[in-house]
Amino acid sequence: MKTIAVIGTRRWVVKILPYAEAKFNVLYKADSKFPKGVIWDNDKIEGVIIATPIPTHYQIAKEAIKAGKHIFVEKPVATTYVECKELWDLADKNGVRIGVDYTLTFSKMIHTLADKVNIGNDFNLVDLTNKRLGMFRGTAVKWVLASHELSILFTLFGMGHKVSPRLIKESVMMDGPAEQPWNSGSPLEILKLRLM
Repeated sequence: MKTIAVIGTRRWVVKILPYAEAKFNVLYKADSKFPKGVIWDNDKIEGVIIATPIPTHYQIAKEAIKAGKHIFVEKPVATTYVECKELWDLADKNGVRIGVDYTLTFSKMIHTLADKVNIGNDFNLVDLTNKRLGMFRGTAVKWVLASHELSILFTLFGMGHKVSPRLIKESVMMDGPAEQPWNSGSPLEILKLRLM
């Protein structure tokens, strides 16, 4: 059985940990205070699951890759294209792999849709509009949810297409409990993705 470490204590860890423990020997379950050097220096550890706040993904992933560890990271891998490209190049150089959790691309519904529609790459333009309310745990909706929408589009239509994202913010009042963020006049974030 391969040995791994889990870094992070977020909600996603609670969901994935039972699967990880069934398939791997989880040597460390580390929180943010745990000295990561212990993991990097341990030759028994082949891979690391990273489920930390989004702004920390890049740095932790970079350290793990430099230490020769495969990584499976909660999406998004990083917050810029440049950081993602650097991690991919570094992983290639160090002979390790990067896995990213795009939960919806493993959904039976998405694969059934792809099979039924069977549109492949024969299209000129696809627009996807997704309306989500407010912020998600202090992080803009584009970082938390846009990667899911992009992964669905690429699952349905294939890679290699130009994507034009646009984030629109509108103030809106909704019915519901007063403590909810949308009742405070928080902006409704509308993510529009255009695949060409």
